[in-house]
Amino acid sequence: MKLLFILLTLSLALWAKNPLSFATLGDVVYNDAKKFDEIKELEAMHDIRVAINNYIKLANDTKKLGFSVDNKEKGVDAKGYLKRLRTLSAEHDVIITQVRKRFSEAMSDEDSHTVNTMVEHGVIDPVNYEKELVTYYEEYREDYNLSALKSIYEQYLINTKSTQKVDSESSETRNQRSNDAALERARAQRKLKQENLEREVQEEQTREKKRVLREQKEALGIE
Repeated sequence: MKLLFILLTLSLALWAKNPLSFATLGDVVYNDAKKFDEIKELEAMHDIRVAINNYIKLANDTKKLGFSVDNKEKGVDAKGYLKRLRTLSAEHDVIITQVRKRFSEAMSDEDSHTVNTMVEHGVIDPVNYEKELVTYYEEYREDYNLSALKSIYEQYLINTKSTQKVDSESSETRNQRSNDAALERARAQRKLKQENLEREVQEEQTREKKRVLREQKEALGIE
């Protein structure tokens, strides 16, 4: 049974993209290492290229240690792996901050190659920059290759139309509700008028009957 467990653990480690140990922290820093590697040759990255290379090397070494922890190899300390992972995470945050800064500068400088490449490789979350990216695409799509922004723009249009449709439906619903309420009030007023008219007719008939009866009694000398 123990042997089966060890074989299963080894199999999972071989198939896993990243180490399973402390994956919540590890997945982010390992996955972004590949993204950083894909954008490091951009001219905008020239002053942090060394930091990116150092980060990638540390990420690869730390990942190997993580797989050793997964496999429960003798002499491997899980706490030591977690400590290295936290160091890697701190360096990751520094690079992310610099990347976002370079992205904002590229947007301002019309460096469309940098903008498109960063979005394409996922180092920038388009959700956080949707408004800016849509505006940028509308302004420069005829002048530069903005293929990575095209799908974002198309999805934005779909979402906008859906929102407008919902708003339109809401407006129609409100109008219908208002119309229904007005119709109901009109019906209630007509009903009240009809009831008042019927009551007046009934009262007039009662008075007329009393008048006729009184005249009959007077004619007969009853009163």
